Amino acid sequence: MSGQEGGGQGLDDGVDDGMSSVGGRAPWLRDGVSMPYGPMTAEGKTAQVRMEQRVVRQEELNNQARAQRRAALQEELEVERVQGLEKASKIFFIVGCFMLPWIHMIMWIFFWPEWKDPDASPVVKKNLKRSLYVAVAWTAVFTAWFIVFQVLADQLSALNVLSVTNLYF
Repeated sequence: MSGQEGGGQGLDDGVDDGMSSVGGRAPWLRDGVSMPYGPMTAEGKTAQVRMEQRVVRQEELNNQARAQRRAALQEELEVERVQGLEKASKIFFIVGCFMLPWIHMIMWIFFWPEWKDPDASPVVKKNLKRSLYVAVAWTAVFTAWFIVFQVLADQLSALNVLSVTNLYF
């Protein structure tokens, strides 16, 4: 669309009137809008500058609102992640207490990054610490059992502690 519209002046004269930056095209080049008569006045130029400033300010506000929504979403996701880790650490600890001491070792492998993180959940760290104590206790019990019934099996059989005949009187 070029030339005259609505009785206006010619547009293809190569003169930049500053209005072409707003919306990509000058308003009088859009459909249904006629070109203003005569050169732009000082009042028109200040109105144009104010309008451009409003557009820039609105874009800044939109960007700030977008950044705030993004930050709120990230915070919400972090809260959900921490709650999931707390629940998982509690389940690992309880399962490990029911005669599955190797679960405590798996728990330590799984939650090691949380243990090293200074901002990690105190619930996860508490469960890890308790898990460590239980794992050490189970290791001590298992080691004692192994020493008594595997290493000292010959001495115990001489005492008839491991004899099957003693079970039936």
